[in-house]
Amino acid sequence: MALRFASKAQNAASIGGAGVVTHGLGTTPDEYWLAQHGASVPNFIAASSPDAVAVYVTVAAGGVVSVFAVVNHSQIK
Repeated sequence: MALRFASKAQNAASIGGAGVVTHGLGTTPDEYWLAQHGASVPNFIAASSPDAVAVYVTVAAGGVVSVFAVVNHSQIK
């Protein structure tokens, strides 16, 4: 079984200017996805590579994004 994280419908105000979404997986995810919502499309910029603590997303004012991350079972030590 994989370790999974989902942070649904985060708006720009809730993740702050730095766009830090803490995933709590304990290690760097080997896969991650971002889903932009509705009118936020022009306000959305993709994430940088995640690390062992968070996924970093840049979202302009009014932007809404959901963040998903996974650590596959074969990767868990």
